[in-house]
Amino acid sequence: MNKKILFLPIIFCFPAFANAASIQATLKPATLSMQQAIKEALKRKPSIQAHQYAITDYKRQQQATLSPYLPNISLSEKFYNTSNSSSTKSAFGLQASQTILSLSQQSYHKLYGSYVSSARHSKESHIDEIRLATETAFLNAWLSQQKIKLIIKRYDSSKKTFVQVKKQHNLGLLDKNNWLKSQATHASNLATVNSYKQELAQTEKTLEYYTGLTLRLLPTHGNLQTKLIWEPEKKINLDNFKAYFDKALKNRKDLKIKQDTINSERYSSQYYANQYIPSVSLFGSATKYTSRVASSSTSKEAGLQLSWNVFDGLSNYFHKQAAGARKMKAVLEKSDAVIKIKSEVQTAYTALDAQQRTLSAQTISHEQSKNEFDLKKQQESIGLISSVDLETAKYSWQNSHYTWLSSAASTALKTQELAYACGYPQKGL
Repeated sequence: MNKKILFLPIIFCFPAFANAASIQATLKPATLSMQQAIKEALKRKPSIQAHQYAITDYKRQQQATLSPYLPNISLSEKFYNTSNSSSTKSAFGLQASQTILSLSQQSYHKLYGSYVSSARHSKESHIDEIRLATETAFLNAWLSQQKIKLIIKRYDSSKKTFVQVKKQHNLGLLDKNNWLKSQATHASNLATVNSYKQELAQTEKTLEYYTGLTLRLLPTHGNLQTKLIWEPEKKINLDNFKAYFDKALKNRKDLKIKQDTINSERYSSQYYANQYIPSVSLFGSATKYTSRVASSSTSKEAGLQLSWNVFDGLSNYFHKQAAGARKMKAVLEKSDAVIKIKSEVQTAYTALDAQQRTLSAQTISHEQSKNEFDLKKQQESIGLISSVDLETAKYSWQNSHYTWLSSAASTALKTQELAYACGYPQKGL
């Protein structure tokens, strides 16, 4: 019996344990790719959800503009006395109406449709911003993680050398000047490692901010370390500038927002103009009158109602003129935005082209450094050079390798900046 009592809490707690393990796996991934980072950022960012609520708000308001086209029904009951009767009378009424045709209401519906479109494009624009920021944070963190690996390897190598020098000093085989020089070199190497650790910690926090994940990027975390997965991409063949500018004109959300503003002001102008056009609606009512001393009676009526705003003090006319002015303002702002976007695409295009040329040159230098290091290893294995010469060659190759990694990451970032300038085309660059 006692075993059963102890067993039940375990059963009830198991889902909680399993859920906690699932959350732990979600918050502390063992590996993280750039696409996963972007996915998490877009899923977890509250500001994106705020934009979605704005879209829902305008959608509901747009639906409300159609309510006059649906039957509007109301019930009423009135109790009253008249001067020639002491009895209380009552009147129970049923009224119904429905708009058949109203051009102003149709313009009103289109107006809120443009608001919905603008809110949707605002959300898409914000997503593009979050995506670029996440890509930038990921590449910076990845580069810092690669850098710290090289620095720690180099520090471990210098630490072994320092231990050997310390033994020589303890045995009196090393003069004071060389001992102090070795201490200074070792302290400098340690300071470099700590500096790079701080840099990695900063990029880690930035990436955590955008993804909402808990990351562990330092190699010293052992099994808890999060390894960022990214491979330098192949060089893309840049098309002519006009092709990218055309993509920007097609995909940039800020241009679409400007067009939405133009549309909304056009519909607003139509709404005020249509106020002077008659609207047609059906109406009907039925009222039953009852009295304690007299028989009850019922009255009914139904018909077609024509409403025409003949003169309103020119209020709608002035509102129409104001909407037209706002429309022209939006048209000019869109033209200015096109010029600005052309400059942004040109800047991103030129920067990527220059960076790809730099990467090509550094790739050749990197391969040469790797070949020299491989040659030095062969020479050291057959005794032609000392281990010190090999370490020097290794140090040179590691510097070249990091320089190449940095250039590859910078090229990827320039590629994403061009994609952002083009509005992130669905088919890519």
